[in-house]
Amino acid sequence: AASPIPSIVFYGAVGTPCFAGFHAALKAAASAGSVKYVHRPVLGPGCELDGCVGLGASGGDRLTVAGFGVEMAVKNMEYKATDDTEVKDTSAGGSGSGGGGSAHLSSEDVKGFNFARLAERYPALTPELTSFRDHLVAMDSKDEALKVWDIKDLGLQATQRIALANDPLQMMVDISQNFPSLASSLSRMELDQSVRAEVENNQQRVQPGSIVMSLNGAPMELDTIDIFTLTDRVAAETRAAAKFKNIGLDAPAARRLLRMQMASREGEGQVLRLNLGGDPDAPDLLSFVNNIETDRAFKTWSPALKQLLRPQGRSQLPPLRRNVYNVVAVLDLGQSCSWTIIDTIQQYIQGRVPLRFAYVLVDNGVGGPDSGKKPRNPMAAMMGMPDDEEDDYGEGSGLTNIKKDSGLPEGVLIGSAMARAGSLLLRRYNARAQGDFLKEVAATRPVVFPGNHFMPAVKGDATWSSAEKAFSKIFTRAFKTAAGETKPEADAIKAAVRAAVADILSPAGKASDDSESARYVAETKAALDRKGASAPAALVNGLYFTRADAHAMGGELEQVIMHYIQLEAQAVAQAVSTGKLTDAIVDATPGGMYGWLHRTAVSKNTPFIVDQVKFPPKYVIMEAPAPKAAAAAAAAAADKEAAVGDPAFEALDLIAYSLGGDAAAFKGSTLWVVADVGTNEGAALVAHAYAFVVEAAASDVRVALLHPPGAPFSPCARAVANAARWTAADRRAKAPVFIAALLSAPFEERDSGASAAAAAAAAGLAGLYTDHVDPPSSSIDALLARQGAFAASKLGLEAHGGMGPGSPGAVVANGRVVLVPDGHSMDVGDFGLLVSREVSARGEDVRAVVQSVMHAEEAAATAANQGTEETKQAGDATTTTAAAAAAA
Repeated sequence: AASPIPSIVFYGAVGTPCFAGFHAALKAAASAGSVKYVHRPVLGPGCELDGCVGLGASGGDRLTVAGFGVEMAVKNMEYKATDDTEVKDTSAGGSGSGGGGSAHLSSEDVKGFNFARLAERYPALTPELTSFRDHLVAMDSKDEALKVWDIKDLGLQATQRIALANDPLQMMVDISQNFPSLASSLSRMELDQSVRAEVENNQQRVQPGSIVMSLNGAPMELDTIDIFTLTDRVAAETRAAAKFKNIGLDAPAARRLLRMQMASREGEGQVLRLNLGGDPDAPDLLSFVNNIETDRAFKTWSPALKQLLRPQGRSQLPPLRRNVYNVVAVLDLGQSCSWTIIDTIQQYIQGRVPLRFAYVLVDNGVGGPDSGKKPRNPMAAMMGMPDDEEDDYGEGSGLTNIKKDSGLPEGVLIGSAMARAGSLLLRRYNARAQGDFLKEVAATRPVVFPGNHFMPAVKGDATWSSAEKAFSKIFTRAFKTAAGETKPEADAIKAAVRAAVADILSPAGKASDDSESARYVAETKAALDRKGASAPAALVNGLYFTRADAHAMGGELEQVIMHYIQLEAQAVAQAVSTGKLTDAIVDATPGGMYGWLHRTAVSKNTPFIVDQVKFPPKYVIMEAPAPKAAAAAAAAAADKEAAVGDPAFEALDLIAYSLGGDAAAFKGSTLWVVADVGTNEGAALVAHAYAFVVEAAASDVRVALLHPPGAPFSPCARAVANAARWTAADRRAKAPVFIAALLSAPFEERDSGASAAAAAAAAGLAGLYTDHVDPPSSSIDALLARQGAFAASKLGLEAHGGMGPGSPGAVVANGRVVLVPDGHSMDVGDFGLLVSREVSARGEDVRAVVQSVMHAEEAAATAANQGTEETKQAGDATTTTAAAAAAA
């Protein structure tokens, strides 16, 4: 076969010197049939310098599109105020004026002034030059009509001019009052693309047409704000800024503090966020009936948190496949209000509302002060019914006037039987089985009043006969599911159902020992008691409120649940819009969305710490007086003139802190405990405080003990005061362990040397404590007197009588004074709750600002010291050089 003809491709441009020779040779070869000649016109590097082919391809007249003897020029016929004859690259965001200075002043002359050159020479006068230029331009353009393309970015240009001004408020006033005359000059201002990007970002967070106003980051209601209210708010912010300045903070730090959203110190809005989970003694306390993230009913929804920013209808929740709204109902099924809540929950579940629910069931014995009260009947006023009809437990806390259920044995109440049945299904199988049981029982309640447009429907009480049928149905289904592929026989299923029902109906006296279901209920009640929760109550993302709290707000539990859901929806949406909550943060948080929502939740509810309505808080400045002043005050209080001049008396610090964690690290929380360790109650309070500091979780806390006024000076008080002032590093680090161990000893052994030695051994000070067993009692007693006088004047405690009979003492946490009520105490969990509440309300962000100021001061001091050392070294080198030269 004949060989194929080779193809030769010649890359060259017509008109170049080398083109003619190559073209002639290749053309001749192609004519002879030797090759296949292909010419592709390409202008190679260097070839464009010669001949007409280089026209428009190099130098200052380079064209964007160059051709061979042909020029293609694209002309934009749109009118522009700037010269666009030169090609500029504006894809990087434009030259703009985001950097301030003279960048937004055009270089063109206006009335003979080159404002760009003037701004470069006098940058401090840029705002004045800008205003002057606008005035001159406006004089020539008052009667000039703006084109449509001139006003398309006019709002953005005005925003940019305000943002770049040294006095933005004055510039905003000028533009607002003189906008028609300044519109022409604003339209000629080159827009920085970063301004456009910022506005587009804001449009994603704020609904179109909305007007948002804030003062130092705090939103203001435009419907209620007026000039007087605004003036009061500004004056309050100014006074706060002056206080920050007086304590040594600079302007940037004060500005950051003013922009922080601090929690209110008032009782309103201070709702406790409680975490019912995490109890090692009750790991199954909290189990959810449904799951928005995994249930098939929500599989088509998006998990992106940006769904929260989309406009929704009134009182509607966005379709987000995340467990954003978690509701826990703590119910006593012997009360009819609990069944009303169950009915409401079932409506939400059937309506595919993105709420996750869990039930915690108890019987009579947990319920707080309102456990024996019947919920208010909405039909009472219309039908003449008593507003406080009895529940299944009768009046008060006793079991009188019990409504008998013919299907229950003697001594077993309907509420107890229901709680046992639901708890048994939960523990043996899952929360879904428990929820289905409650749903079935709720559906069997008879309708007493069908309801109308003005009143809701009223249903009767649940009976055990209907509950037993529902339990048998749900138990059988769960039993078969648990068996898997092995299908159980009918007799085995019936036997299991009979055994479960018998377990539920065990007599009350034998239930704790013989009944599995009763044991589950007892464990749940004990866990709620440790948490400080009661029934009926509810938690929305941990926000805990009881039925009494709902009545105080003018509603029932089911109504207040939706109220807090709306509040949580607003809070979560705000966190997403500000960037504090993202999908990456949720995925990285242990527990996912639920864990992030409960990141500030506490593990215990203590009313005198949490309820700031019944127990209004008092705040003091935690600052110790000068030693001389404290000594004089204590001497006057104790009527001891000679003690003032005692050197040992004045040498001891009035406040001696024991630190948790790293002793050299910054401590964000401070505790003062005012208690008499010579009493059992006071010793327990102080022991728990020091035990709290020893824990790893309290590494950011320091604690100091103050002797109360009027209390005797016991040997134990002297030992604790002395141990808190150990100066040696090895003893000082172990002082909290020693104090906690000493005060945990029995009362009759606490003041003995053996108890102190045992506490020293527990703290690892067996060989180091002997030097401090017998401190100078005179100086220690004088110190305790000083502390009593200081506590009386600082905290307002009585000089004689302390904090009242039965009260173990008082605690001051970051300035908040908590008087422990009579008959109560505080354990380690209570101290953690108090510190967490104060830190979450005011401490975390403030600490970050103060630490940044401290770091800046330390860096400045280090730089100054280095400069001084370098100067000194330079001086020494100069002296040495001069001496060497003289010797030579």
